[in-house]
Amino acid sequence: MIIHNAELSHVKQGTLLAQRSMVSPYNAFAIAGPTVWNSLPDSLRDPAVGPDQFRRDLKTHLFE
Repeated sequence: MIIHNAELSHVKQGTLLAQRSMVSPYNAFAIAGPTVWNSLPDSLRDPAVGPDQFRRDLKTHLFE
């Protein structure tokens, strides 16, 4: 068994990959979710940001 242990650039950047192979109304979130997440500034995608701070920063970002 071979286990891939390379660090991927999208993991380092905190971005998500959208699986575009099967597009249907039932899996539209699988495309839209990662696309919206990746469009957020790095400061919002920081895993160290707590939920309350994320909410405040997201509102600020959306209503600027």
